[in-house]
Amino acid sequence: MNKVVIGLGSNLGQRHLFLSEAVRLIGNDIGAVSASSAIYETAAWGMTGDAFLNQVVEANTKLSSVEVLQALLIIERRLGRKRTADGYSSRTLDLDILFFGNEISETENLRIPHPAIAERRFVLIPLVDLDPSYIHPQLKKSVAALLDECSDQLEVKKWPYPTVI
Repeated sequence: MNKVVIGLGSNLGQRHLFLSEAVRLIGNDIGAVSASSAIYETAAWGMTGDAFLNQVVEANTKLSSVEVLQALLIIERRLGRKRTADGYSSRTLDLDILFFGNEISETENLRIPHPAIAERRFVLIPLVDLDPSYIHPQLKKSVAALLDECSDQLEVKKWPYPTVI
């Protein structure tokens, strides 16, 4: 079994419902979800648009990292994600592989660990929820240490509403 850590984000429509359905589909299509962070709300990063809800989940999978990526892209499409060529844009759902065990790889379509983890508080704060001592396999620092060093200034606040996750 491989442990995969996935970042989830949504800033269109019923954001919390998109996250909830994505977690359910990850459990069905990728592997059992073993842990999840709280949900956080953050201003759009790298673009203008409505605020995002973000969450991080951990799942156990028999799939390879490439197979997980393909399954995540299918889940995004099933939940209304429309990709555009102009970079960052609003979306019903964004799913990113953050870590895949201790794998370090770089291909045209997939970089593991995700290359922007250390730059984004909206990823690091939920990661710290899961396990503050988790070591980034490339940077050799805990996610808690990366959060302490992060220069991102966007406010990340815990979403105060009950969720169905």
